Amino acid sequence: MRMEFRHLEYFIAVAEELNFGRAAQRLQMTQPPLSQQIQQLERELGTALFIRTQRRVELSPAGRAFLPEARSLLKHAERAKRLANDVGAGRVGRIAVGFVGSATYDILPLTIREYRAAYPEVYVHLRELPTPSQVESLLKGEIDVGFIRPPIASHDLRVETLYRDRAVLAVPKMHSSSHRAVMRLSDLGGESWVLLARSTWSGFYDEILAKCSDAGFDPNIELTAAEFQTVLGVVAAGLGISIVPSSAAIFKREDVVFIPLEGEVPTIEMSIAWRAADDSAQIRQFLDVTRKMARNQQGG
Repeated sequence: MRMEFRHLEYFIAVAEELNFGRAAQRLQMTQPPLSQQIQQLERELGTALFIRTQRRVELSPAGRAFLPEARSLLKHAERAKRLANDVGAGRVGRIAVGFVGSATYDILPLTIREYRAAYPEVYVHLRELPTPSQVESLLKGEIDVGFIRPPIASHDLRVETLYRDRAVLAVPKMHSSSHRAVMRLSDLGGESWVLLARSTWSGFYDEILAKCSDAGFDPNIELTAAEFQTVLGVVAAGLGISIVPSSAAIFKREDVVFIPLEGEVPTIEMSIAWRAADDSAQIRQFLDVTRKMARNQQGG
């Protein structure tokens, strides 16, 4: 016979009651099977755990030494069981989240705040990474979910669009067109441009170039930058104009004016990606919270 946790429960009940009848009632079983289980445990351990007489039951020296260890083993087993259940249910654990910098304008802080309020025992590890690096980190298992800018191509990842938005024009406040209510791309052929680097968001960069070409010109790109904050800083300095997500207006710079663009303009899309084979509760719940925040953000 191998010692099982139920044998420890039986032993502890008899040790605390010092009476097989009362211990059997406590365990909701009859006395003969309980006595047999204790005898099996004693044979397994190779020593008597109780001193039995016709009038009383006492712990043997071995039983007194075994009792605190048995209690400790059961306590650790219950703790391990609770931990496994909590992790399996997504209440405890860790989730690593990658994100592009522009996700901090809206969806990321909303999601993290809501998720941490709902699951305070799950540690959220954040890593700012451009989309290509997030794809690599997802495939390597270094992050669990990523707020990315599509497109990406990987059969091992699932990608879900959270929201779409139209891009806007960003011009310096002193720009001659800063008073305009709307602009057309075809009016901007002679401008100097500051763009988000292609290495940061290739799809957006390429779409801007394509839309400009459709409007009849190739943009004169003075500078590219890795972050939209830097792009806006350079625009504020008067070194060029740019096309940015409308959410970039969160920076509320007094020296930059955001102007809607009419016609066919780049579309801003924010998506969330995760490994197709990963179905952990933490990821499912994080996705649910993210979808809720995206719907709220879009007024849905």
